[in-house]
Amino acid sequence: MAVTTNLERSGRAVHAALADLSPEEAERFQHEYRDALTNAAETFDLTDAESMLTRWWGIANLRANPLTDEERRLVQHVQAGEDVGWPSPASWLAARGPAASQVPDYTLGWVDIAIEQYLALPIEQQRLVDTRIQQLLNNTAGIGTSHDPHTDLWTTTDSIGTGLIVYIFRPDRPRLVIMRLVCQPHRSAASPNAVG
Repeated sequence: MAVTTNLERSGRAVHAALADLSPEEAERFQHEYRDALTNAAETFDLTDAESMLTRWWGIANLRANPLTDEERRLVQHVQAGEDVGWPSPASWLAARGPAASQVPDYTLGWVDIAIEQYLALPIEQQRLVDTRIQQLLNNTAGIGTSHDPHTDLWTTTDSIGTGLIVYIFRPDRPRLVIMRLVCQPHRSAASPNAVG
């Protein structure tokens, strides 16, 4: 399964997607985003608005690209405490032929679609994802992460906010599984904090 709808990380795009797919959440987003922007106007600090937008960007991507039956089964397996996924993109490649030497080796799980999405990223974007995943291994639910109770999935951005990482973990097990990677369309890595 490939992510078929790749949403821009902007207030307009997130609201439009939610209005179409989840009207109640669109209302909550609209209220939270306006409050965050009002606060930003008063404090001259976009940090909270950017964090809130990132959280809702993850939710909108999950609504626009519902989990497949296979992904739902994988979530159930992780929730049941089972190990799922490949240890790394390198091990996935090795199972299919010679491993690429540039793919790092992690002690976490990757599902096939996430690996395919990772390998399709430019090397610079892969490095940003690698950096963020290393941070997640030390703090899976820390700053910059967001949990969607509807799917039990977590989202965060790469280390500069240009790509979305969708993952699942269980607090009682040292296993983090990367479910999807979404690269933001038409966005320069030099301007990750634009507000839309």
